[in-house]
Amino acid sequence: MVVGATGAIGGVVVARLLDDGHRVLAVGRDADRLDAMGQHPALATCRLDLTDKNCGAVLLEALDGRPVRMLAHLASAALGGDVLDTPDEVIVAAHEVKVVGLLRLVRALQGHFSASARIVAVGGNLGLDPVPTACTAGLANAAQANLVRQLNRRLAPDGVTCHSIAPGPVATARHDDLVRHEAAATGRSVDEVLAEASRGAPLGRMTRPEEVAWAVAMLLDDEAAAMAGSTVLLDAGRRTAVP
Repeated sequence: MVVGATGAIGGVVVARLLDDGHRVLAVGRDADRLDAMGQHPALATCRLDLTDKNCGAVLLEALDGRPVRMLAHLASAALGGDVLDTPDEVIVAAHEVKVVGLLRLVRALQGHFSASARIVAVGGNLGLDPVPTACTAGLANAAQANLVRQLNRRLAPDGVTCHSIAPGPVATARHDDLVRHEAAATGRSVDEVLAEASRGAPLGRMTRPEEVAWAVAMLLDDEAAAMAGSTVLLDAGRRTAVP
């Protein structure tokens, strides 16, 4: 199950899981974009809004009794800038999707996870290293990572392990929006902001969506069974300490 399946990273994750032979339920808010994912014998879709308190019931109906091997949460939050200037409702909206929405789905799926199931939340490096021009990404991702650790404490004894994946900047249209926002806020050019983002990593580049998809798929391997409650960093070496 991939929530946020119509996003730039979510679509690549869905494709990777299908290529690996998994059945996938692609979940998203936009029915047209779900339809645009095309036909595949192992692909089903579900229109769902994480801000809807009944989203869990919608998901269970789409599952139709099938067990869940993985819940991958890739839904993106609303963008906000400076922490002192971003409206309260934008910050709340980000947490509604990244934190409360994830919790609603996990609660709904209790009793429907298969043996050795995984819960995977794709957040971001800003939850660990915030920047002044993207407060919602930092706040929501940090809270989401804490939720994952709490869920793991609760669910790992039942065989359901929980994981965070924290990419650095990922080369997507969403990152382009962040770059334009930061450029406007700081008076720099878009090229300058992009160059700085690449220089901030020892590898000198951004993360690719395919690399995030690999990490999600890797967590389904039997050999990943000992991983539980930790954060997988995909940030091209930006951090030197593992959380």
